[in-house]
Amino acid sequence: MDYSRKSIFIIDDEPYYRSSIASGLEEYLKIKVFEFDDAYSALAAIEDGEIPNLILCDLNMPVLDGEAFIEKLLERDPAWAEKVIPLTNISDEKAIDRLIELGAAEYILKGSNLEIVVKKVMAALRKENSDNS
Repeated sequence: MDYSRKSIFIIDDEPYYRSSIASGLEEYLKIKVFEFDDAYSALAAIEDGEIPNLILCDLNMPVLDGEAFIEKLLERDPAWAEKVIPLTNISDEKAIDRLIELGAAEYILKGSNLEIVVKKVMAALRKENSDNS
C-alpha cells in the first residue's frame, strides 16, 4: 500500500515523544505527518479543511484532554471514531473500556516500541482504505 498520499495527525503535549513517533512514521511509511501540541490546534486544522486519514491522540493533555477531543470529533461526525487511535500511559481497564465505548477500535500504550506503532497505524490505514473501496 502506498502511504505517501495519506496523512496523519499526532496530538501530544510531550514534544520528544510526538516528534519521535512522527519521524518514525515519516521514515518507515513515507506518510505526511502533522504534529500538534494541543487538541485545539488539531481541531482548528480540521475546521480549516485539513482532514487526516488517521489521528493519534494523547489522552492526558492540559486544557482539552484526548477524551474530550474525541467527543468533540464524534459530535461532528460519528465516523471519526474509526480514525482516532488514542495514545495512553493508562493500563486501567475502566479507562480502556471508556475508549472502546467512544468507538476506538484500537489504542497505543505510550512506551510501545516504534515497530508496534507502525504496525497499528498500517492496520488502521488498510482498514480505512478497504472501507472506502
